[in-house]
Amino acid sequence: MNHQQQPATTTAIISIKATLVATNENRFIALPSPPSFNLLLEKIAAVFNLSTDEVAVRVHYIDDESDRVIVSSDDELACALSFF
Repeated sequence: MNHQQQPATTTAIISIKATLVATNENRFIALPSPPSFNLLLEKIAAVFNLSTDEVAVRVHYIDDESDRVIVSSDDELACALSFF
């Protein structure tokens, strides 16, 4: 019998630091690569115990020119992650 071992597939994990501005609480969120913006929102709501129906969540990052850039889609999230 010829058994060929299949290579183990691994999913890259991206770690993102999230801050809840109201309390200045910081958390790290692990996302699969490539991440989706909706999954990021779900994870943010989960780690901060928020309901996305009740709370407006704004995602932003500070770019290499010290500008705050809003992220609101998969494409913008991909661009944001390309800086890191």
